[in-house]
Amino acid sequence: ESVVPSVRQVGSLVQWSADTTEHAHITLIKDPADSTNHNNYDAQICWFLDWNEKSAASSTIDVDSDVRGPGVDEADLQTVADDLWELSHTVTDFFKMAQQVSSDIKAAKPPCTFLVGTSTAIHLNFDASIQCILVDVVAEKFSLPDLRGALADYVEREGRTGLPTFHKLEGPHCAQPDAPLPFDDLRVWFKVHIQQGSYHGQSTPPALTVNASPPSATGKYGCYDAAIFTVDDTKLNQWPASGLKGHTVVEVHLVMQPLPPRGKTTPWAAHFLTYVQCLDVIPHLLEHTMQMHILKCAMRSAGVPFGDILPLDQLCSFAHIVPCFGPVADPHLTAENSAHSAQVFFLNKYIDKEFYYAISNL
Repeated sequence: ESVVPSVRQVGSLVQWSADTTEHAHITLIKDPADSTNHNNYDAQICWFLDWNEKSAASSTIDVDSDVRGPGVDEADLQTVADDLWELSHTVTDFFKMAQQVSSDIKAAKPPCTFLVGTSTAIHLNFDASIQCILVDVVAEKFSLPDLRGALADYVEREGRTGLPTFHKLEGPHCAQPDAPLPFDDLRVWFKVHIQQGSYHGQSTPPALTVNASPPSATGKYGCYDAAIFTVDDTKLNQWPASGLKGHTVVEVHLVMQPLPPRGKTTPWAAHFLTYVQCLDVIPHLLEHTMQMHILKCAMRSAGVPFGDILPLDQLCSFAHIVPCFGPVADPHLTAENSAHSAQVFFLNKYIDKEFYYAISNL
């Protein structure tokens, strides 16, 4: 009797799945419970989960012999737990790496590992995915017809001084699609690693990956992720406490660095850049059941996606978006094209607890 009201509240049931919670119930409850002696479940499940987390990248331990059997008591479990804590694998600390690079006068400029504000560390592989490629070839390869015009606008507005200037996603392109550029080639990366400090400052979680790879034989539309960029310099050092205030949600389609002519040093080559397409947060409107923000693909007056250039040093967070299918799902959408073809998305604040705390501040 609750099916019809539920459909009216949450829309098409095709867009929702219980797989995640069902899988979590198996991996976090059922499997650990099978490894206990069927007494004092809570404590033994916790010990099992500690073991599973801390030994994921280490040698395997015979769990049965350690935590199962009628003679197990709290002291035995504590001994096992103490041993397991020593098996933890090391999380790469890009914050520390960025500080070391910034103090190294011999390090490459711009550095491939750097800090954004105080809460985000960015890391690019030293070797780019494509070391040198013509701008127009990149535009064709990544299906970004306005790339040259966007780069020309960036150089004209903010790239000449070399000073740290915030780029905002606003206004039409001034340059023509075939505008001349002071460079011919780009260096391109297909992914960038982003690491954020814990919201409560207790630890440094593992880094996440923002993909920006072109269409290929295995992915017709490429593989690109959403992210959150700062567009207000007063909010740079306030993320994640600021929430979405002073920030914008985008899809990252390209990570690049302009290559100056050989032997020349130019201000616009001192920054890594991204080509992004903007997602507007619909103001004063949350999905009423899950309380998630609703995003809509921003469009220019010509009816094309609102694409533009943002410096990589304004990236502050990974974001996870979910297509919003509405009351009736488009039958033409598939797992391959849904992110490309959908126009409305939910900003999934439940992807992890750190992101939940940040987004819930708005």
